[in-house]
Amino acid sequence: MYYLYVISHSLTNRLYIGSTDDVDKRIREHNKPSNKGYTHMLTGVWQLKGSKEFATKNEARKEENRLKKAKNRKYVLWYIEQGS
Repeated sequence: MYYLYVISHSLTNRLYIGSTDDVDKRIREHNKPSNKGYTHMLTGVWQLKGSKEFATKNEARKEENRLKKAKNRKYVLWYIEQGS
């Protein structure tokens, strides 16, 4: 199984959309001080807003890309709450 997930930053409330086969592990990676990606640029903690399960990695990535292109915070939050 693969998952689409949305995390929120504790201080700025920014959203990050991603996909993985292990949501808990991925959130720990986002919060590691050694993380050098987009989520490391901000101090604070990333928290899970929700996740949605998909049968294949390809399906999860397609949905991740679709949501990133939407650029609509209200829609992303509504969508992920429906799948949780």
